[in-house]
Amino acid sequence: DGGRIVTALSRWLWLPGILLLAWFGFTHPNILVWIIIIVSLPRVFSLFRKRTEEEERYFEVTPTQRWTMSVLYFGLIAILALGQYVAHNQLADRGFVPHTRRQSQPVVQ
Repeated sequence: DGGRIVTALSRWLWLPGILLLAWFGFTHPNILVWIIIIVSLPRVFSLFRKRTEEEERYFEVTPTQRWTMSVLYFGLIAILALGQYVAHNQLADRGFVPHTRRQSQPVVQ
């Protein structure tokens, strides 16, 4: 899952991730976002404690593997964001835009 990939890339990626999620939770209040944040906090704290040798080996990856995972992971995020943007605009063009401040144009038939 995303948490394991991010940890294999760099445990420091968890900090901006959780901060971005908290910002999202404040700007778009949703109980599920806050549940995810609360459930993730123990994981974030555990990433910065002393690891055993076995735990260190679990996240060992070669630079090539790290780059491949980075491109695939962030590429997937970009593709999903683009898909969401396109779908939202297509719905807006058809007059269906719930919960936005953008004024939709009337649908001409």
